[in-house]
Amino acid sequence: MSISVSIGHTGQRLPLDPSLTGTLEAVKSWIAAQTNIQPRSQILLTSQGKQVRTQTLLTENELFVFDSSWLNGKKAASPVKEPPSLSASSEDASSHFNPGPAPDTITSTNDLASWQNLFRVRRNWAAGLLEGCSARAKQAEQYQSEKAVIERCLAVAVASLQHHIKSADKHYAAAEARASELLQEQQAHADNWERNLESLRNIPARPDFTRFIQPMHMSTASRRQSQQQHITTLQGYVDVVTVKQAASAARASMNTLGSKLDAMRDELDSATSNSNDLLQAVDQLSNDSVNESASEPAQLIEEIDMVVKKMASDLEHVQSLPKTSQACAQASKMALLHTRNYLPNLNDYCGEMNELVQQAKRGRDGAADIALEHMRTLSMIESQLAKLYQDVKEIDLPEDQEASLVTLSIVSRLPSVYGHLLVESVRRREWVAKMRRDSMTLQEEVAVYQEEEEKRRKKWMRNVDDLVSAEALQSRVLGIELSLQNEGGSWPMVTREELDEYIKTLLDVFGAGPVIDEIDLAVKDLDKPTRKQIKHARAFKNGSMHEAAFGDTSLLLRGHDANKALQDSNSRLEEERRGSLVQGQSNEERRLAKRVVDLEAELQARNDEAASRKKSDAEIQKQVDEAISTKKDLMENMDAQQREFAIERRNLETELREVKEKLEEAENEVERLMGSRDGIDEEIARLKEDASGHAARAATEHDARGALERKLEQAQTARRQAEEEMQRMRAEQERIRESEAEHLQTLATTHAHLSPDAESPTGLLGLSAALEELARRSATHAKELEDAVAFAKSENESLWSSNERQKNELATAAQKQAEAEDEVRQAHEKLSFEEARVNALQEQLSEEQEQLRSLRDKFAEGETGSEVLRQRVAEEEGRSAKLRTELAEAKSHITSLDVELMRLQKKHKLYQINADASSERLQKRADRAKEISQKLYTQNLRLGRLLERLGLVVAYQGESMSVERASKMAASTTMIDPSMHMSRQASMTSPSPTRKSSAADNEPGTDLRLLHWPDAQTAEEEASQYEAFLNHVTRFDLDVFSDAITKRVKDYEYTAKKYSKESKDSTKRADAYRERALKLRSEAHNKIAVRDFKEGDMALFLPTRGGQVKGAWAAFNIGCPHYFLAERDGMRLGTRDFIVARIQKVEQKVVDLSGQRAAAQMAADGRSIDDASASSMQDEDDNPFDLSDGLTWWMVHAVEERVAGAAPTTPGLGKSTVSTATVDAKGSIRIKRSSKSDDASKHLNKSLDSRRSSSNSKKGVTSTGATGSA
Repeated sequence: MSISVSIGHTGQRLPLDPSLTGTLEAVKSWIAAQTNIQPRSQILLTSQGKQVRTQTLLTENELFVFDSSWLNGKKAASPVKEPPSLSASSEDASSHFNPGPAPDTITSTNDLASWQNLFRVRRNWAAGLLEGCSARAKQAEQYQSEKAVIERCLAVAVASLQHHIKSADKHYAAAEARASELLQEQQAHADNWERNLESLRNIPARPDFTRFIQPMHMSTASRRQSQQQHITTLQGYVDVVTVKQAASAARASMNTLGSKLDAMRDELDSATSNSNDLLQAVDQLSNDSVNESASEPAQLIEEIDMVVKKMASDLEHVQSLPKTSQACAQASKMALLHTRNYLPNLNDYCGEMNELVQQAKRGRDGAADIALEHMRTLSMIESQLAKLYQDVKEIDLPEDQEASLVTLSIVSRLPSVYGHLLVESVRRREWVAKMRRDSMTLQEEVAVYQEEEEKRRKKWMRNVDDLVSAEALQSRVLGIELSLQNEGGSWPMVTREELDEYIKTLLDVFGAGPVIDEIDLAVKDLDKPTRKQIKHARAFKNGSMHEAAFGDTSLLLRGHDANKALQDSNSRLEEERRGSLVQGQSNEERRLAKRVVDLEAELQARNDEAASRKKSDAEIQKQVDEAISTKKDLMENMDAQQREFAIERRNLETELREVKEKLEEAENEVERLMGSRDGIDEEIARLKEDASGHAARAATEHDARGALERKLEQAQTARRQAEEEMQRMRAEQERIRESEAEHLQTLATTHAHLSPDAESPTGLLGLSAALEELARRSATHAKELEDAVAFAKSENESLWSSNERQKNELATAAQKQAEAEDEVRQAHEKLSFEEARVNALQEQLSEEQEQLRSLRDKFAEGETGSEVLRQRVAEEEGRSAKLRTELAEAKSHITSLDVELMRLQKKHKLYQINADASSERLQKRADRAKEISQKLYTQNLRLGRLLERLGLVVAYQGESMSVERASKMAASTTMIDPSMHMSRQASMTSPSPTRKSSAADNEPGTDLRLLHWPDAQTAEEEASQYEAFLNHVTRFDLDVFSDAITKRVKDYEYTAKKYSKESKDSTKRADAYRERALKLRSEAHNKIAVRDFKEGDMALFLPTRGGQVKGAWAAFNIGCPHYFLAERDGMRLGTRDFIVARIQKVEQKVVDLSGQRAAAQMAADGRSIDDASASSMQDEDDNPFDLSDGLTWWMVHAVEERVAGAAPTTPGLGKSTVSTATVDAKGSIRIKRSSKSDDASKHLNKSLDSRRSSSNSKKGVTSTGATGSA
């Protein structure tokens, strides 16, 4: 497989020699020889943006190379070596291709050869232009290819950066989780140290434990002895000053750690933001490159080639013309066509080709510059990530700060540790007492054995002392010496009463909590039996003792010796008795005795055979039971082992995946650090060793996983074999069917809740598909609701802004209206003033005219002098003219005031109309906002009820919303009628103080008052109510709701699939069980039944003792008596010993002697003979065998299955003999009783009470009573 190597800064693509893919060093050396990039400066990436390793060389087909010195701002490496032709074309890239002027001269226009020569020269010129343009097109394509390679390399580098960002985020998350846990723990210690210290002051302590708990303020042994007597409470073990200093240091260290986390978070956010910006820039660059056409040079070459081919065809045509004047004219026309069209087009094409080459070169150079800028940005981000990695490694606290945290933890853990010391002291004291007690018991038992052995030896010596020397036989009995050694170190004497008092003190100081629970658990462990005691307790099984379970303690039991001695003495006495009997017998007696002995031997042999058969049957049954129990235990062990294997396999897979990720991260870290840091060879070697160690552990875990999988396969094979051997009962199948039906009912109920109007489909698959569709629609509906909420929010915001704008406009209009009213009022006042002034002027003018008229009259009469009169006339005329002028001005001013008043009135009317329209529009908007608010609130309620119907409950913690599963006690579903309508009964529980459920968040009245925020009286009240309503609505998170619905539906789908699979498996097992049952039924059809007789069974009938020709024949049974055969014609029961017949009918009857006595009384009273005879026949039918009163028996109607004399089949396994099947009863079908015969009633009456109290008799009596009542 060939591998192409792309150079990131030059855009070149090189084929890699396949023989060099063996090692990564060989590839780097080859790249250095080809590109002059030093191996230490090379950065190799795959197409996924990962570091190239030796393993990936066999699977990758493309590698990307970057120069780290180029990224650091140093001079880039020299470009790749090029072929001579390509180098020449590269050198001419900056100069334009000029084919020169087109040939346009001809020697003679009337000579056809001249025209042909002109066409030939032009064809050659066009061919040269085509060749030059082809070379330029190749150069343009090369530039475009280099630009694409540069952009591809840049995209791969950004992808690698994204991997590093994700890895850094993961490292930071792990460090943050670890630091947060540490901060929470230490925050609890720092917040509660004063309370814990105060609690230690109230807890009493003994100074004896200073050997185990070293006080903080005691440095020397002498000082410890001096201070030991002063320790009365647990506070004496700590130093208050040291604890205070540790608390101050812990707070400072927590603040430092928190600031480190915040700084790391800021660095990671900055790197992530820069990475996202870089990714968007690279995507934009790729999109721009895709939009650009890369096929323009090829299309232009095709057009040039088409023109050149046309000119070549014209040349051929001209050369084929005859030498005539018409041919010259035709050639002239064609040459003119070339001059006007083809030659200018070729020149234009050549210019376009030059422009395309220059454009491609500029694009390639621009891409290289942009790539350089982006790569340097990437290098800066990588530097930030390297600093972040270093900060993550150094996030641990120094030793001095950790010491302060440990000091605070000691204060909180001291009561628990002291309590454990008290418990351990009690445990050790009790154990020492037990060891001493057991050692004394053992010594006493051994002393008894020694005494017995001494007595036996003395008795034996008395029997042989006459021949054997007593001094030679004198010896001491073997004895044992048991000594207890001190375990070293004395513990204080602590009693259980003192321990109980300490727990009571802790309960008073701390109350119920983890400390009390921990100490209580330790106290309970004091009375927990040891493993040896548990083993001895399990040695008694089913009333028997298993000696092997006792271990070496059973060596002292010698019961078998005494049993052997008793057996020997018994055999000697039997032999002596037989010898004494033989000596005193005669021949006849000897013969009879021999006969008796033979019969006894035969009887003993038969009894032994029967006993051995019983024993073998019991052993077989026991073996069967043990085999079944073993199989059951084996199946349970296999299931548990399979679960353990599955868990272990998942854990190993998880660990293997984590190890692989760590290995890859370590290798990436090594590769990244190799190009950026020098002088760290030892660190790299260590990292490689860690990587190899991880790889070895991964391989080991992989082998272990393979071994576990093989063990799992073996276990599964054994499980299948055991399943084939075991017999499963129908109850399991019924249970599965019931669970499947219940699950179907649950799914159908869920479907009915989700879609009340739709009909629920049948079957698991149909319900799963329907629930999936409902989930999809729910998600879509939730998305629509989210859009509606967003739209409503935007609409509310726009309405709010429009409302504010309208309010401002109304205020402005009202202000303008007030100003206009003031102006109108002022205009009215001016108008009134001017009207009054005009009236006064008119009156004054009329007076002056009247005076002027009188003066004229006087002047005419000559009453006064002419001069005086003229003067007065002139004054009056001037005064009259002035008044006329003022009157005209006043009239014009009044007219202008009227016009202004009309304009202001129109403007006021317009403002009033606008104000009314704005008020109406605002009222409509308020109604719409109220309607939207009601719909949003109703929608949230419906969604909450939907979650409750699905068995979920909404909980709020602060401002965040969570959906949890509702407990069965909190919400129960009850079926109220057969039509499948459900009634939800919800029992609300008081929520915790930290989390309140959605049902108890707000009162309904408060929620409904929030809907009336548009009806607020003031703007401030409206703003506050709207903010409260918006906060209430936005608390319901639709994303969390959608996730909960999707997860719930997926759970239903998974459960449906699981039950469907279980149903199929159950069906298969049921078929197997059915086939096995049919097989067993067919086999049992030919076997003789011994209990629970029913129609179709084969039974063995035997005559009872003392039977006559037509006596009682009872069925051979085991614990199922009183089944008597009804004789048929042809059975010939009197001549046979047994009969095997197939049961056709079984009738249950109960003996009622009170009816017979009533019939006898009726006969004695002289009643009807027919009635008495009928009653007598009825009684004889109910009791043909003279059974006792109240006995339940069964009349069996059967047909003979075998011929007479055939042997019966084996009744099967059981603890039965022939004697157990014999019924002590005598049956008779005669009408009269035979008092002389030894009938069955004499034997049956002996146990009447016991038989009446039996279960069969009770059932018979019950059925009889029911029949009678009916």
